[in-house]
Amino acid sequence: MAPTTAGLAASSGAQERAIPIAVAFMETINGVFKGADEKSCIVRVTGDMTISFPANIISMLSNNASPPVLSFLVNGTSSLEQIFPNKALVERGGQLPGGEGMTFKFNMAALAAYLKKQSEQGTRASYYNIDILKYQVRCSGMNSAPLQLSAHWRCDPTQTDLKIDYKYNPTSMSSPVALNNVSVVVPIDGGVTIMQSKPTAIWSSEHQRCMWKLAAISSNAEDGGTNALRARFDITQGPTTCVPIAIQFTGEGSTISALNFDLTSNAYKLSLVKKRLTSGKYIVEKER
Repeated sequence: MAPTTAGLAASSGAQERAIPIAVAFMETINGVFKGADEKSCIVRVTGDMTISFPANIISMLSNNASPPVLSFLVNGTSSLEQIFPNKALVERGGQLPGGEGMTFKFNMAALAAYLKKQSEQGTRASYYNIDILKYQVRCSGMNSAPLQLSAHWRCDPTQTDLKIDYKYNPTSMSSPVALNNVSVVVPIDGGVTIMQSKPTAIWSSEHQRCMWKLAAISSNAEDGGTNALRARFDITQGPTTCVPIAIQFTGEGSTISALNFDLTSNAYKLSLVKKRLTSGKYIVEKER
């Protein structure tokens, strides 16, 4: 049966009255690379899911003896090793067949008390962020790393040669996105007098380190496949000590996990879902 005009208007009105919320998935990738062999790579990914509430929800919850329950479904939970709900605010419900999803609902009295306390303790804000879930992603070594690396050192008494191979791995992410603000930092001891590098790196005499800054790494033609950073250092007090090399990057719009968020409450509407991944302790050591 086709919906009537009155029915459409009622549905539209209900949607307009629905309370908007926003959701963010933020994942941190820790990786240690000791060579091109997958078995020498250790990757660990942890994540947080945050929900943002508009400030006007506080009066709605406070003035309503029975506010509508906010319930939701998190899909893709089979990609996780562990999941930890915020037990003070959220109750875990059932699990979908096959372990692909899990339902949750808010303890509305606890949510009202928490938001009221936040508004009383801090400055007036237009929205409030609450951490709802923490989780650990199921990883498979190098295959779960969005940026795969290996380092090759040659350290002589008067010269140090360094080559860092890196490869963008789009299959590690739920949807491929560019890795932005990439930095590669290498401490170099031994009394460096001259540095030659390709692409051009920045040398800091104060900190005795070189740093490459790359705007983005992606699957574009110029970035595809395995690429390399190269540097040669003339030194006076060698040989150089091979130390771990630190890498930092961010990725907007994707995660390593396959998690997604769905509302199951008509009284609320989803205004935004944000996904972001970032490097934590991400290092490459000398290949052995």
